[in-house]
Amino acid sequence: MADVTCVIPTHDRDVSLKRAVESVLGQTQQPKRIVVVDDLGADSTRALVESYAAVVYIDGSQIDEKSAGSSRNLGARNLSTKWIAFLDDDDEWAPTFLEELFKAAERRPAISLLVSWSDLSYENGRLVPASRMAEGHTQRDVVAKNPGFTGSNFLIRASTFRELGGFDGSLWVANDLDFITRYLGSKNVYGVVQESLVLIGVGDGQEHLTSRSRRHAEGIKRYLSKHRGKANFIQRRPLLRRYHLASRYPGQSRTRAMGHFALQLFYSSPKDILVVIERRLRGDSEVY
Repeated sequence: MADVTCVIPTHDRDVSLKRAVESVLGQTQQPKRIVVVDDLGADSTRALVESYAAVVYIDGSQIDEKSAGSSRNLGARNLSTKWIAFLDDDDEWAPTFLEELFKAAERRPAISLLVSWSDLSYENGRLVPASRMAEGHTQRDVVAKNPGFTGSNFLIRASTFRELGGFDGSLWVANDLDFITRYLGSKNVYGVVQESLVLIGVGDGQEHLTSRSRRHAEGIKRYLSKHRGKANFIQRRPLLRRYHLASRYPGQSRTRAMGHFALQLFYSSPKDILVVIERRLRGDSEVY
């Protein structure tokens, strides 16, 4: 049994949550503790979680600032294990996720954070390579462009997680990017397991960094404000592009929407535009 706690934040996704939980229970190296934090406190979710004897249910409905980061922090309180890992409720771990990351940790005992690669998993069963994080990134490399770090593909020492203050619960988007930015800013070192061990769920109606809503636009704006000064204009451009994409939400005037569209194009590189065209032709969603 691995000396690790797995925390799964959830928000009204009982069907995908069941798959997430069972992917943890199916690990070749079992965690000591599995916790599900439900920010709605829903009866159906409680019943689902409590049907698994090895899983602990935490009612997070009283959390003031509801976000995945806040739920993760609540689940990580009062840890008794040396390590902690997180899994979003719409993602799944491959059976050897914990085993392979602990093997890497044993080979490199000075490292506090291990990251695996991930694939996007579409509802039609198609898998697309997604997060391919490389080693050697600095804070400046990642502050405005996620290198492949998600809320589901890493293992971290609990002591390091506490030193960093956990996730920033006030960021409802880009909280994973904020976490790795702060981790690298503290001069910490990480390792990468170059194997796809996480499936990132992609389905209709799900919210991602590229979703269009006032809330998402405000979330990206908060992140940019928090890390102002850590990156130059060229490095900030991907997030500025995403901010204007998110700002094109329904209900605003056509003039305002067109203004955000023009700025989105301004902050887009030729490669960005080609990638969008290719994804549209394939029928993919732009997630990261």
